[in-house]
Amino acid sequence: MTDAAVLDALRNRTSQLLMSAACQRIDFHWGHNHIDGSAFSFIALSLITKPKGQHGIAFVVKPQPPNVGASYDPSTNTVEFPTGSFGTSDAWEKMSIIHEMTHAVIDATTPRGSLRAVHDELSAYTAGALFNIYSAANQAAGPYPYTAAPNTIYSAAHAVAQSIQASPGTAIDPKTASPLRLAILASPTYTYLHAHPNYAYGNNGVSL
Repeated sequence: MTDAAVLDALRNRTSQLLMSAACQRIDFHWGHNHIDGSAFSFIALSLITKPKGQHGIAFVVKPQPPNVGASYDPSTNTVEFPTGSFGTSDAWEKMSIIHEMTHAVIDATTPRGSLRAVHDELSAYTAGALFNIYSAANQAAGPYPYTAAPNTIYSAAHAVAQSIQASPGTAIDPKTASPLRLAILASPTYTYLHAHPNYAYGNNGVSL
């Protein structure tokens, strides 16, 4: 069992990322989803309530599959991290935390089964990419804390994020989002989604 101090440090680190200026600037619409700073603030609050009761979001340190940084289980409102130091300094790890917390936002705000998982993932990758852009001194041109390799999910997400980073509250153009959606479905990480494109995660809400 992971030491409570390690979990507390993870929880505090995640909360700080959620309340950071870069994360609080995130503000976009994708379909019926609205991902913004106030939603991330709600999730940050849920991290505080969990140690005090049965509600909120739990943290676990557990080995993750290849190419997976962290993961969020909406059925149990649990985030799994591969190590207790995850997200301390590495830019990709910080993006991964924002990605998973975006899943938590969608879990908290979207009725069960109403959003296909590929669109859940598209929102999460876009939020992570926006966090990366907003963490740079020059959002339009970089350099960025994390540089995506070409022809990857991350480069596709960066392109989507760049298209909206200067227009908070905007809706993502489906044509702009299409390469990212296709990249997600083509990734070995999401083989199940490729075979079951209408699959929806078991979002069931997040209580404080």
